Formats: sequence, structure tokens, C-alpha cells
Amino acid sequence: MADTPREPCQEEQNAPSGEQRSPSLVITLTCPAPPPGGAAEKGQTGGRVRRPSVVTARCVRPSLVPSWRGGWRWIPCGRPRCSWQCRNVWARKMSAALRRSFRVLPPTHFVRVTVLDMVSAEELTRRVGRFLRRLRRRGCEYFALNEWREGVRHHHVLARTEGELTSAVVAQLWRDSCGGARVTSYCRPVRSAEASCRYVLKDVRDPSKKEVPPVQFKGRLFSNSSGFLAAPLKTLMRAVVKEWREQVQSRTRSDQRGDSSERLTTKLEDFSL
Repeated sequence: MADTPREPCQEEQNAPSGEQRSPSLVITLTCPAPPPGGAAEKGQTGGRVRRPSVVTARCVRPSLVPSWRGGWRWIPCGRPRCSWQCRNVWARKMSAALRRSFRVLPPTHFVRVTVLDMVSAEELTRRVGRFLRRLRRRGCEYFALNEWREGVRHHHVLARTEGELTSAVVAQLWRDSCGGARVTSYCRPVRSAEASCRYVLKDVRDPSKKEVPPVQFKGRLFSNSSGFLAAPLKTLMRAVVKEWREQVQSRTRSDQRGDSSERLTTKLEDFSL
């Protein structure tokens, strides 16, 4: 295909003969998804898809899998750093897995810890690590999750202990872990394991309560002690998807494909397990 000559801009038309002027303003727009295959610098391409510099609404790494209703279907990758869509898929899946574990080993306390001073991401990670080790020495099992609110990082912790864990105890442990920095903390007994789980993972409808991890954050999003879960996390996730699959198959056999069945089928197909 032949190149179409470019129309000269107004400044170029008004420029003196023999002199070519360029526009005084150049605007570069970011695309919603990277090019297929991941465009590298200097025109080279690679097999990996580069993460975009902005968080997209839809998955940039979807997979094509067989659909439960026949044909094929594109499903999101489910990585919480990929897009808003994938962050929601990850939250639903993690929430269901943890709630399945909580049927056997529910948490007893909800904890939030925040540093008010400006610290690097690495230093904040070290301080949280010291705090979690202090919890373990008090006999607490935990699940800790990084969360951002308007770009500011803090941590939520679901803890289980047979001993005493009060706001004063948590505040002292957090202050000791942060070496004199200005900090805040919160600790309350868990009244509803399911509600606490959905809140911590942001498995909720309100989009204002959710925030995708920033691109520059390279650390782990969550961690847990060895005794917190009733089974390995992957085992719990497979059990959840198996349970959903059996529900879909049961509704299909009874030929009662109502709205709830449609929602369950869509939720199951999002995970491709």
C-alpha cells in the first residue's frame, strides 16, 4: 500500500519558503493494551506481553478456552496486577478459597497497620515483616494483604489466636516494629468471617473501595503463616472451582437454566481450571 502524503499543518503553510517548521506541541496517547507479542525497543519483539504503563479496564492477556455453553470463550488471566477485570476475578477466587478454609479455621481478629511517615516500599515491607514475626511469637496465625488507598499503601491482617489480642497489644507491636516512626493501627474481634474476608480482599461491588496495585510495586501482594489455612491455597481454589462446576452441571441436567445458573456459569468460565 502506497504512503499517503501528509497534509501540512497551518504553521508549515505559513512558514517562509525553504524553511520547514514543526508543530510546537506534540501529544502522545497511551494505548489501552500493548501490541501483540510485546513490542520491545528498537522494533524488536518478544514472546512476553509487556505490562502497560496504565491500568486497563479489561485483561491484556486473555486466553481462548472451550465454553461450557458450546464454542469458545475469551477469559481473563486473573492476575491482580493486570487490569481491573482481572483484579475482580482474583478477588472472587481468593475470597471463595479463604471462606472455604474459614469453615474449619476461622480468623478471630481483624488488624490494620499503617505508617504515616514517608518510607520506601522496601523499608515498609521490612517493618511489616517484623510485625508479623512478633505476631507469630505470640502464637498468632495470620493472613496479611497489601492494600492501596489513593496510592498510599497499608496492610490488612486476618489473625487467629487463642490468646489475648487487643488494640493496645497490636499498637505496641507495630510501634516496636517501626522504630519510632509515626504509625496507626486498628484491631477488633471478627464478628463475621465471611464479611471480613470479602472486605480484606475487596470482593465487593463498590468500585470506590478497590485499587489495583501500582505498576512500580514488585513485591508480594499477600502472605500467610503456615498454619493459617485449613489446606494449601491451590487445593482450596481447585475445590471451589470443582464445587461451582458441579452446581452448573446439576442445573444443566435438570434443565433449569435461570439467571442464577447463568451467573454461576459465567463466574466459573472466568477461571479456566
